[in-house]
Amino acid sequence: MNIYFLRKFFEIFFVFLFLIFIFNFLYKNIYDGGEIEIVEYIDYEDIINFDALIIRNEKLLYKNSIENCVYYLVRDGEKVGTGSKIAEIYKNLDSLNDKTEFLKLEEELNFLENEYLDLKNFDFINPDLMFEKLGIYLENLKEYKYENFINYKINILNLVMKYNFILKNENSFIKRIKELRNKVKDLKINSGFINDIYSEKNGIFMSYVDNYENSIDFENIKNIQDLNIKKNLENNNILGKIIISSDLFLICKIDSNKICKINENKNMKIKFSFKNDYVDSKIFYINKDKNFVFINTNYIDKELYNMRFDNGCLKISNYSGLKISKKSIHINEDNIKGVYIKYGNMLIFKKINAIFYGDSFVICEENLKNSIKKDDIVLKNGVNLYDKKIFQ
Repeated sequence: MNIYFLRKFFEIFFVFLFLIFIFNFLYKNIYDGGEIEIVEYIDYEDIINFDALIIRNEKLLYKNSIENCVYYLVRDGEKVGTGSKIAEIYKNLDSLNDKTEFLKLEEELNFLENEYLDLKNFDFINPDLMFEKLGIYLENLKEYKYENFINYKINILNLVMKYNFILKNENSFIKRIKELRNKVKDLKINSGFINDIYSEKNGIFMSYVDNYENSIDFENIKNIQDLNIKKNLENNNILGKIIISSDLFLICKIDSNKICKINENKNMKIKFSFKNDYVDSKIFYINKDKNFVFINTNYIDKELYNMRFDNGCLKISNYSGLKISKKSIHINEDNIKGVYIKYGNMLIFKKINAIFYGDSFVICEENLKNSIKKDDIVLKNGVNLYDKKIFQ
């Protein structure tokens, strides 16, 4: 009796194992629970992000002493030529304030002198009409109509002078002219002026300095071995600099697995952190030992003149095509690279021609004969796959 039950037990056990084997066989050959993806069309920019050290050809300008004050005659970003007067140096702050007062008085003096000379040439106007016009200007100011305040000021002064001239009452402005001449003369004598500063080169003037200017030899930038350059000691005698040329160099450290995409003397596009558009550039030099890429550009921007470090991107190329996951790619028995497309409950193998490999995806050529199309359903992974396999 025990032998009978034992035999039945083993019969049932072996039947159960056989059913598991059959189920597993059917599962692998009919059903594969792999993920699927939809083929999509994309336009893709292959870029390399970088952190860059910015190198310019710069000439520093100096004053004689820390105590000296500078009166700038040009604005930041303004072009200057060789011999252009950049600034005036004054003994101290009081002297600089006198300079400001001098310019204000000189402007008023020139205006009064020019107007006085023109008085003898104007046509006679009825004093009453002039007085009436003067009243209109004053009424506008009284009603807070300040849109043309500067013109009102000039016109009112002009009318008053002409009115006085017609009535032979010139003392009011002649006295002021003499007074201004004396003040201007006195300020010239006691100005505290030391010397003028001139540009030795053509270029762009910038008053801002970051003390990296003398840390790098512009003529030998290929010799740079370290991007962690050190600042020079701060020098308070520096009053600005001339950026001698529009040539700008960016030294970027690039990953070794990406530097192979870049070739020397190749024209490429770069984008700065502060700009939305790409600008033209050229690969000047590649130091493969250090993974340094030297990029040259002639792009001119005032904001860039003040920057020493920036992050941006280098555009390698543009690609347009069909995007699929790398996991979807298989090699069939004929050693052809392709993917399995789901048509109904059947898998069909389609060859592909990859034109770009990303980290997790590829872009394939579109309109390739017997290949994938947009919106195809692709099996992302699976085992025991073959053409025309039944897929549930």
